[in-house]
Parts: sequence; structure tokens; C-alpha cells
Amino acid sequence: MIPLFAPAGSISADLITGPDMATRIVAKLHGEEWVRPLAVFQNSKTGEIEIRSEAPDPEAAVRKLACAYEMLLRALQSRALVATVEANGRWLNMTSNYWNTASGYNATREGRIMFTGGAMNEEAAQIEGRPFFVEEPKFQAWLEITSDEHKKSRFLGQIIERLQSSESAGEVLGQDVIAAMRREPSYETVPLGGVQIFHSLVVLEFSEHLFREGLLRVSGLRSDNGNRELIDHPRDWEIEWPGAKPRGDYDSEAYAKRPFEWGQHDHPYLYKDLEISRSAWNALEALIQSPVRRAVIDDAVRQSEDKRIAYEQRIAKFKKDGKNPPLETTKAGTLGDREWAVENGVPRDVVEGWRAELLATKRGRPKNSAGNSAGK
Repeated sequence: MIPLFAPAGSISADLITGPDMATRIVAKLHGEEWVRPLAVFQNSKTGEIEIRSEAPDPEAAVRKLACAYEMLLRALQSRALVATVEANGRWLNMTSNYWNTASGYNATREGRIMFTGGAMNEEAAQIEGRPFFVEEPKFQAWLEITSDEHKKSRFLGQIIERLQSSESAGEVLGQDVIAAMRREPSYETVPLGGVQIFHSLVVLEFSEHLFREGLLRVSGLRSDNGNRELIDHPRDWEIEWPGAKPRGDYDSEAYAKRPFEWGQHDHPYLYKDLEISRSAWNALEALIQSPVRRAVIDDAVRQSEDKRIAYEQRIAKFKKDGKNPPLETTKAGTLGDREWAVENGVPRDVVEGWRAELLATKRGRPKNSAGNSAGK
């Protein structure tokens, strides 16, 4: 019998349930506004299913939640996440075998262990109907990776759509990027299969799209004579990645072959060990990583703006009483700007710059009532 669960090791005290994970996935990928309560019911007069929610688009909210459950299921099937369940004081790990069954599919939606055909033994009966959990730190780490992957997918997908539209490649990618990717791989090269370090199917699809459109120049070893050659007419070839073995007794990080056509003989050769120039790799890597880097920058800018707003509100409170905030905490206990900066994670030179700007003074020396610069 295929095992569906196994004894678990030590379990973290911080656990998260299936429904909570699905909600967190939606919030992380799409924003908190998409996790508002949903009410799904059937109209007694028309018989139609109606969805009510404060989410921006109730039907889209339902689709996003369904996708989140699918992502959770795939993570459990691949053991990127491991779910545990408690029975009689001991913890059991649900195996990937369980999540590959209809019972596992239903369990992700219900948040509890189910056996659609009934529990097969006494041990299974003890966990049936019980909620399953994932350790919070492991889920959070997986969610961060998934979020980065989501950003890459959306960004690269948008690039492909633009390349397929009326926009020129130069407008979409920039002439410097195109020049780098079209540089012939000769002296300093990088295996094209290296893009798998990004663990993303969309990255593979994006790389192949650039190749087939002639935007990424690729060379390979011909299987018939062993010569490394630049692949001309890339639209006649398709790239195969690890997981599909080429003809012959060799493996390859990536290889190119002619697409299969009914009634046609196999092409006499294929290209293995595909390579691109170092400059092409650098350009490709920058494109792949840019949405993640941009997200980090945007988040830092947003945090800085929030702190600036908080400081402006602090100034306004003092101004309301006809005063300026002290630079340093007074003997009476009034919090100074420098101490406020420490509490709010603002660098000292930054808060002093804001102070000089908003109070129209030199740094650290607010004007007195006579209009002269005063000391502390």
C-alpha cells in the first residue's frame, strides 16, 4: 500500500492552516484588498449564482483564491511545503502521495484531512477530519520565493506580449540590451541551460522566445560532426531543457532540435550544449531579475515616504502650538528630533535635512522669534 502519511519530527510552535495559507498567498501576490470576506449564494428568483464582496472585483477575487489553492496544492505535491496533522498526541506528515489524490485536492479546499472513499485503516480514521498545518517559518520562506516568481512571471509575460505586438524590439528592450544579446558566442560564453538557476518555467519560455525571434544568438555542438556552430534560422528549431533526454547516449544542459512533424523523418542532427555570450547572459539576467530588484527599491522608497509623512505630522503638531520640535529631548521630557529619528529608523542626517527644509533653517539651528538662528 502506498504510504499517505509518516511520523513527523519536531514541530514548530508556529503553525498555519490551509485556508489561512491560501488567504496569505492572495494578499502577498495581489494585495490585502483582495482578501475581503466573500459571500457566494444562489438567487432564489433567477437561480443564478451571485458573489458579493468588498474586493475590487468579486468574481476576480474568487478566481485569485482558487489559484492560491492550486499553488498550495502543487507545493504540497512537490514537498516544497510539508503538511502535518495531529492524532492522539503525535504528529504525522502527509506525504506527496496523499496530495496527488482526489482526497488531497479536496483537503486543500477544506483545510482538513479527507478520504473521499473512506479511511482505509484505523490510523487514517484517527486523522480524518482533522485540520492540517504547515510550520509558519517554512511557509513564509516559500511565500517569499513564490512572490518573487510571480513578479518575474508578470514582468516577463508583459515583455513577450509587447514583443508580439506592433512595438519594435528596440522600444521594448532597448538597443543596448539587443546588441548585448545578439553578440555572437565565441570567446567568453555561458551555458544557456544556466537559466535554470532561476527555477522558473516562465524564464525558460522567455529565453526560448528571444532565441526563436532572433534576439538571442545561440551556438551549439552539432550531434553529427561535433563542431560548434551558431544556430541560423532559429525559428526552425526549438529548445529542449533537462528532463527530456536528446537522442543518443549523452546528456546536455540544453539542446535544440527540429520540431516533430507527422510524416517527416527526424532531422539528421541536433545542437547540444547550447551557449550564449557572456554579455548576452548579463543582459538576460538583468531582465529576469529587474522586477524583483525594482520591488525592493519601491518598497524602500515607500517606507521612506511614510516616515517623511510621519515627520511632517510631528512638525504640524508643534506648529499648531506655535512651537518648533526640539532637536534633542528636553529636560521636561519633550522628545527631540534626533531621538524620534532613532525610534522610527530614520538616519540622523536625513531627519536633520527634513528639519532644515520644513523649518527653513540651517541644520539643527531653528530660528528664534527674532528671526535669528538660535542654539539648542
